[in-house]
Amino acid sequence: MDLPRIFGHHINLKKGKKRILFVSSSFITNPENQVGLDYFSILANHLVAKFQNDYDVALKLPSGNKSDDANEQRELLAKGIQDIREYAAIILSPMQTDLLKDEVTKYLEHALCARSSGSNHPPLLTIDKDFTSHDDGWERWGGAPPSVVADGYFGGQLAAQALEIALRERSKPLRCYVVLGGEGSESRFNGFQSRASRLGISIGSNKDDPVLDFSQNEAEKFMDRTFGKEEEKSPYYDGYFCCNDEMAIGVRNHLVKSLGSDEKPPKVVGFDGTGAVAEKVKNEDQFLIGTIDVRLKTQVEKLAEMLGLLLRGERPLCSSWSAHPNPPKNLKVPPCFIGVKEIEDRVSPLQESGERS
Repeated sequence: MDLPRIFGHHINLKKGKKRILFVSSSFITNPENQVGLDYFSILANHLVAKFQNDYDVALKLPSGNKSDDANEQRELLAKGIQDIREYAAIILSPMQTDLLKDEVTKYLEHALCARSSGSNHPPLLTIDKDFTSHDDGWERWGGAPPSVVADGYFGGQLAAQALEIALRERSKPLRCYVVLGGEGSESRFNGFQSRASRLGISIGSNKDDPVLDFSQNEAEKFMDRTFGKEEEKSPYYDGYFCCNDEMAIGVRNHLVKSLGSDEKPPKVVGFDGTGAVAEKVKNEDQFLIGTIDVRLKTQVEKLAEMLGLLLRGERPLCSSWSAHPNPPKNLKVPPCFIGVKEIEDRVSPLQESGERS
């Protein structure tokens, strides 16, 4: 798939077939961002493969001009909602939910009016992103849009367990640092903190600092100005958990140039399960030991199941889109760990503790 050629355009369209609109965000489709590009390609290919027998998937992507990214996302979604009758459904992938709330609210208002008059309205769903953490005012429209997301809390627990195993020979107490990005980092941090505290790991983080933008460059710059052997900088931690793979690459790049072949190198775990990190782990990278795989294929399978029920007017999970004002609850897919084999084998059976903060 030649991604630069499809920005803002439909693909795979066949005359007479009903379309599903998939609106993405440019931060995961920027050709200069290999990690994000890998993530988007996996997601888009799974969506097309799953729906191609019954629907055409119309991809709508911002051009990648970061300075106008938010407006482009909003405009693409607004146009999709305006032309909603052309589509069987609208699917949103990771975006800044606060930037899109006005457009989604308009959609929910139209959907509520349609239901009150006894007619169906093409559903809007999100994948690997949900609006439930931004639920102010959603109830008047029947609740936030249904979604399928990776369980970030459980993923954070897996990351803490993986670092504890990888660093088991180090002197105690272990010190690990969580690099948070933007929206979506909090549940991952909370899960990591919960498991780490039970394992006796001391935690640091940038939670109270201005958040990074989930980018590789910003993460590397953050490491450059924060950590080092210079007196004015903080000493390195034993391990780093980065709330996405792009930041994990940035942290790793800083460690490579700053520490070289250190006898006890810090270990890094990412989040998303992208090929860019998995490949470095496979090649026995000195710093990267793994990534939390959000299982995009499984998310697509669950979303397709949910969408099928919605389109048939049946009861998805706990409620019916066409007959009840409340949309279905969001589904959380438990992630898994991809990494050094010895660690992966020991982390995979980890069961969720049920503790949530």
